[in-house]
Amino acid sequence: MAAAPSERSDDEVAPAKQATTIWAAMPGDVHGQSTNFIVTDFGAVADGATDRRQAFLDAWKSACEADGGVVSVPQGMFLVSGAAFEGPCNGQTGFSVDGTVVATDDPTIDQDYWISFHKVDGLSVSGYGVFVGNGASSWSSCKGVKECNPLPPMPQETTAYLGEKEVGNVNISGVWCGPGHSISIGSLGKYEGEEDVSGITVRNCTLTNTDNGLRIKTWAPSLSSTVVSDVTYSDINVNNVKNPIIIDQYYCPGGSCSHEGESSVAIKGVKFINIRGSSATETSVNIQCSKSYPCQDIEMRGLELTFDGQPTTALCSSADGIFQGTDQVPSQCSSQYPCF
Repeated sequence: MAAAPSERSDDEVAPAKQATTIWAAMPGDVHGQSTNFIVTDFGAVADGATDRRQAFLDAWKSACEADGGVVSVPQGMFLVSGAAFEGPCNGQTGFSVDGTVVATDDPTIDQDYWISFHKVDGLSVSGYGVFVGNGASSWSSCKGVKECNPLPPMPQETTAYLGEKEVGNVNISGVWCGPGHSISIGSLGKYEGEEDVSGITVRNCTLTNTDNGLRIKTWAPSLSSTVVSDVTYSDINVNNVKNPIIIDQYYCPGGSCSHEGESSVAIKGVKFINIRGSSATETSVNIQCSKSYPCQDIEMRGLELTFDGQPTTALCSSADGIFQGTDQVPSQCSSQYPCF
């Protein structure tokens, strides 16, 4: 789930927060009346070549206005250049994907996110379909292109972007992810007025050949002081994943940041339980917290992470808790260091 910064507004969200679920079962009718809105009924054709953005947005508008509406993407390949699915909606809203949704590789498109859900309480995303972000193709297309805007690999990176309103009660399960940036919270602290993040659960997912695994990232210094709390990652399989577990409070895409200050985003109550598989790097756990707001109650339990068949290591800074029990790999922080 992502909310693009460019889509901000001061509208109030509904005070009662419902859980947001990624990949779960969803309703198809309410009181005998169909609430299933199929994108092909709104003009989408599965040719994989023509932009079907408007058809997707029209189907979303109808589902959002219904009580318990569901957008359905049937089998076939649908090209979507980008879509921001806006709320609030009139009831629990679903997005069911059984086909393939593919992004354009046009490097001149200027947008922060490919697919985003904004101000949608009670969202469920389900199905056996695939999102193909074309991130690598877009980035390679930027070579020699002036003012190129490479598309972010959003379909391969399930990102909880936290903007001007509090975000909580997000459940993600049964996702197969890769390649790409995998499952991230953040980046946080880039904008003023961001609010707290809590109640995030990620479970029973498989990550393959991703650049990161389970990640929380914040800017340093930060323009907002928020709290990330009550986050649980459990029963996650990783296959050849760089940085399987990472908390990065010195996030700096492109490496051009000065880091003249610490992150003021506080992180506490984060659990990594039964994370198992192969790391693409010798260091499988990289916990790099703010020295001004050290991470609290970080728990690692039941880890089994190897690199080329050998035990991996952990690097930690400014965090308490960490490893619960020695019967895991890694089982302790091998060094403390100040920053990346």
